[in-house]
Amino acid sequence: AYCNFACSYCSVTQIDQLGHERMVSMKAHYPWSIAQQTVDTFLGLARKNGHEMVWIRFFGGEALIDWKTYRRVIEYVAEQTDRPEVEFYLNTNGSLITPDVAEFLKRHQVRVIVSLDGVAEVNDAFRVYPSGKGTYRSVLMGLEKLREAGVEIHVSITINRCNVDRLREAIDLAKKLGAHDVGVEDLCFVDGTSAAFTVEIERQTAAIIDAWHYGREMNIPVRGSWTGFRCLPDYVGPVNYCAGNGEELCIDHEGKVFPCFGVPISIGTIGRIEECFTNPVYQAMALRVTGTIADCQGCELEGPCGGGCAADAFAATHDVTRVAHDKCDMRRTIARQLLTTWARNQERR
Repeated sequence: AYCNFACSYCSVTQIDQLGHERMVSMKAHYPWSIAQQTVDTFLGLARKNGHEMVWIRFFGGEALIDWKTYRRVIEYVAEQTDRPEVEFYLNTNGSLITPDVAEFLKRHQVRVIVSLDGVAEVNDAFRVYPSGKGTYRSVLMGLEKLREAGVEIHVSITINRCNVDRLREAIDLAKKLGAHDVGVEDLCFVDGTSAAFTVEIERQTAAIIDAWHYGREMNIPVRGSWTGFRCLPDYVGPVNYCAGNGEELCIDHEGKVFPCFGVPISIGTIGRIEECFTNPVYQAMALRVTGTIADCQGCELEGPCGGGCAADAFAATHDVTRVAHDKCDMRRTIARQLLTTWARNQERR
């Protein structure tokens, strides 16, 4: 679906400017015919390959613009008997949540990730409606409805120039709203020259480390792609850096298949799904593992890191086999902090 917001740093907008295929078209809705075909194909693949648990994520733009279709998908899956366990995730800006939507999400145990960058003046600096009006009040009302319904809420914060020094406030707000955890991420796929909202890597790194420690103090987990180090004993995640590297597919409203929502290169169509797995771009991403990424060789973090985000690499180099070097120092610094903290905790035990 397209979006009812007009956030300055929107990753979907940035992706569409990379010179490849558009993944989200204005006013284009997700038709039930494509959704049903996608579910049937996906569950068929899961059965064929013996998967006992899979997940489906609704993304955008703003996914709730196509709520009628996605609600029907959840109900359709629930009707299937010969299928693996399916976990549902919904990424949303929260503005279109109603009591009925919240109750349905709770009943079907859908995990909801809501984007919120902080308190009102911070959030509304960049997260606005097309008219320029701030979105904070609408998002907060949606979060309250989710909390009242008992939905599992995850708050997602994107670091920018207005909130980089105020992440503690945002974490406090998320905890007050009953969030299960808080995701803190740097800007993805954004041209580094966009000085209006991007933040220096050193400053981002310091803010992320402080947010992680503060979350531990406040007893609310603070996570992000930067916590995905397989050398940590509590790591739970994909084999590669992220599921976009061969463990998930993104299907748009026309039935075109993409290896990841951040890599705007179609690798086929849902009607001919088997051909997607032989596409060179899919294979390059699936084989993007430790030991195969030339840019990573010799890095002290090569093993536990896995090369970082392929979509970031594509935005920087137009090549999914490379890395986004400007993110490497940040991941190394954060990894040292996380590992040092873990080691000290082990010594105390």
